[in-house]
Amino acid sequence: MLKQIPHINFISKKHYAFGFSFLLSILSIILLISNGLNFSIDFKGGTIIDFKTEHQNVAVELKDNLDKQHYKDFEINKIIGSESTYSLKMGTNTSEDIEKLVYSLKQKFNDIQIDRIDYIGPKIGAEFAFASAKAIVFSLIAMMIYVWIRFDLIFSVGVIVALLHDVLITLGFFSLTQFQFDLTSVAVILTIVGYSINDSIVIYDRIRENVTTKISTIKRSQFCDLINRSINETLSRTIMTSLTTIIVCIALLILGGEALRGFSAGLSFGIAFGTYSSIYVSAPILIFFSKR
Repeated sequence: MLKQIPHINFISKKHYAFGFSFLLSILSIILLISNGLNFSIDFKGGTIIDFKTEHQNVAVELKDNLDKQHYKDFEINKIIGSESTYSLKMGTNTSEDIEKLVYSLKQKFNDIQIDRIDYIGPKIGAEFAFASAKAIVFSLIAMMIYVWIRFDLIFSVGVIVALLHDVLITLGFFSLTQFQFDLTSVAVILTIVGYSINDSIVIYDRIRENVTTKISTIKRSQFCDLINRSINETLSRTIMTSLTTIIVCIALLILGGEALRGFSAGLSFGIAFGTYSSIYVSAPILIFFSKR
């Protein structure tokens, strides 16, 4: 039985797609300037207290208690794999505040056991932020070089534009939702970069198979048809891969608890836009290098 290949004219909508992507990119930049990112203690510095208690509704009770004491910058997460271990991150560094906080915890939960108290200074947080930014930039450069070597410089231009598009819009999503931006969020960005490049390479590989001469010598109308055919031929693979991954991310979003909420939401959003950009950004950009 022959597999039915769809005949969707994706390229005819490229101007709408470019306009939509441009608008979202501008909105993301505005959000990042106005709202910024809700940086966690990983980047700002603070104190992490891990503790155990058999009390119920620990997160709710502790949040109420900290609100009454006028603590503003904190997050409470249950440690994955344990029913009674929690991690409290506070944006406070003074020994007096930490002693007061530990005393408050012992008063609130009489069976509490403090497992660790770690301090992250502003300098270490800044180093984390710099290392994270460096990891993202280096990954983008490495992907561009890889595509340049594997395919052609023209293809690498399409890839880097699509990846920058995905990273920027995902950062805009974090700025809009104000999910905590921590080291896990950096892992989300790097995962999206890898996922998006994988999708783009599958389409690029099919374009290369269908191209019999240099792109610069192909008439634009013919090249549009060729790109459409290549996207349609890989469409089932793209949809199935994206759909199955997003289903897992949504399951994590619903069932993973507060600790995984930002991670799973960011990953779901980024993968959806990574799939969109591989079809409507990285592939259509190649058209501008063809013969008019």
